[in-house]
Amino acid sequence: MITFMKYSLLSLTFLLFGCPEKRDPKIDSFVKISNMSPNTVLFFAGRAAFPDITLQEGYPFFNMNFDRQIILPHSFVVENGSLVFSLSRRKENSFYYFLLDKDTLLAQGWDSVRDNYKVLKRFPIVADSFTKKNTVTLIYP
Repeated sequence: MITFMKYSLLSLTFLLFGCPEKRDPKIDSFVKISNMSPNTVLFFAGRAAFPDITLQEGYPFFNMNFDRQIILPHSFVVENGSLVFSLSRRKENSFYYFLLDKDTLLAQGWDSVRDNYKVLKRFPIVADSFTKKNTVTLIYP
């Protein structure tokens, strides 16, 4: 009976506390984007097949607050995702991070920014861009 209670208590403890959390298996890479300029910039990832690096027609931002795609002056953001996996599965083996000036986008609108290619900087990302720890650091300017 005591052995049964020990195993029951051990099982109950395991169920209550569970296994230690593992890193999300869907996240295999990290991209750090540093904005070393005095301006607020916006970023988005675009898929393009070189040499066609035109900006997409659809508006790339979720809302006008840009809450997930803004980089304040002299700061950085870290994006995570399954970029290494995606690059290994794609026919085109690259995609791009685009940086735009927030004030320019607000003043001129997406159509003008896209048509006149008012991009501050474009970073091509390929599988070889990642370090051994599956990270990429992009620095603007």
